[in-house]
Amino acid sequence: MDMGGIANFHLIFNMVSTIILLPAIGLLEKIAVLTIKDKEEIEEEDASQYLSVLNILDERIATIPSLGIENSLKVILQMGEVSEKNFKKSMQLIEKFDKKKMEHIQEREDAIDEMDIRVTNYLVKVGNEEVTEQENRDITRLLKIESEFEKIGDYAYKFSKLVENLKEKEEKFSEKAYEELKSMYKMVDDTIIKTIKILKEKDMSIIEQNKDLKQTLQIDQEKYKMAHMERLKTGKCSVEIGLNFIEMLTVYERIVEHCINISTIIADRMKDEEIVNPI
Repeated sequence: MDMGGIANFHLIFNMVSTIILLPAIGLLEKIAVLTIKDKEEIEEEDASQYLSVLNILDERIATIPSLGIENSLKVILQMGEVSEKNFKKSMQLIEKFDKKKMEHIQEREDAIDEMDIRVTNYLVKVGNEEVTEQENRDITRLLKIESEFEKIGDYAYKFSKLVENLKEKEEKFSEKAYEELKSMYKMVDDTIIKTIKILKEKDMSIIEQNKDLKQTLQIDQEKYKMAHMERLKTGKCSVEIGLNFIEMLTVYERIVEHCINISTIIADRMKDEEIVNPI
């Protein structure tokens, strides 16, 4: 067969294959979508992956305070990151509620609580060893920080329950209310991310950024409360929606307060003295 014949054969073969597979394109697309979805669920939803960090809380290392403090910090950072993820996923439920995702939020909340208990007990054990004055202060600060992150996790979970409550009552935010919530959410989420970064990098400039964000949030919160009260008066939203909207704004406010508390603790640690290995 010459080159022209081979080319013609390939052309005919491809055309026939396309004709045969054409009716199955829809089915193949569905299979592809399901495959991708399953992969996403596997990657996101195994809450046990977050608890693997607890393996570094080794009892033998607890006898070496500097290492015990360092490992405890890694667990606390994980708590912060999981709390931020839960907050993000909770906000996504407003746009599209998913019962399965709600269950995953609960699993991550349980993981945060488990990390909280384990790192608290571990830091207490480290503190019972022979520690320096600075190490003792660092342990106290870490206990306060992990408590703050645990509360952020609680509020992220509370936000998801508020969304679930609206879904059960078949209530929905107006487009304007949703845009206001989304606008504030972005600032709050940014505050959580910056707070985690502060703990990692000890950057005073980020601490100042968090303070500025808090002021902006307070201004927007009052503005959006007034706007929502106006919607209630004019009947553009129900009382149930109004109560949930205000409660969500309160969740935002509390999360930012806990972020500022963490920032303040880190700022105090940085001002303590010239430190070789800050927490």
